[in-house]
Amino acid sequence: MQNLRVYLAEFFGTMMFVALGTGTLVFVGLQASPLPVAFAFGFAALAVMYTFGRVSGANINPAVSLAMALNKRMSWTRFLGYFASQILGALAGSAVVWGLMMAFQAKKTAIAQIGFGQTIYQSPINGLSATLIELFLTFVLVLVVLMVTSKQFGDQRMAPLAISATVIALMLIGLQITGASMNPARSLAPALFAAFYGNVGPLTQFGVYLIGPMVGAVLAALVAKFMGSEPVEEVEIDVVED
Repeated sequence: MQNLRVYLAEFFGTMMFVALGTGTLVFVGLQASPLPVAFAFGFAALAVMYTFGRVSGANINPAVSLAMALNKRMSWTRFLGYFASQILGALAGSAVVWGLMMAFQAKKTAIAQIGFGQTIYQSPINGLSATLIELFLTFVLVLVVLMVTSKQFGDQRMAPLAISATVIALMLIGLQITGASMNPARSLAPALFAAFYGNVGPLTQFGVYLIGPMVGAVLAALVAKFMGSEPVEEVEIDVVED
């Protein structure tokens, strides 16, 4: 029962994050300014962290969970459960966005054109550049997460604010370059829904949004460990133990 609560928290948290963030991208867009989308993702992350942080830690991102597992803050079995819950939650979030478009009686051609807030990169950015950009953005995000939530330096009351502010800042940098995903689950779900409507481009680019964030998370875990974010005697510090 305890594990079920943890995984459901990751599922619902990721669903909320993807639905609110990509929903804003779909219905508001970037035409006027990237600010509304960046703030939507940042505030969505803030809401999820305060809602589910004490249940599961509110990772809502496979890259964050990978770093947590590498630094022994969770077991690898728990990581697999988080990963599955986050992917399913992201799919549910994209389904919410789809449902909202259907509520407006959007035609198939309109949905295919608007999309689901999928992340893409375009010329002159190539695959390698996009991967490195996602790697850097995710590295910064995950490093902040690891440091502000650590037993050594963290403050549970202020950590969500620091993380959400970092999300907003990084998205303002990367939104119009790669989409500033920093989260494989957030990129995969909209890409799958877009592919269902005939736009397979985002799905073919998904490797960038998987490799970049996951490598960035590994580097962040190493740097955070070197900086002393973990206790000398490392133990699993999930909210709910396996």
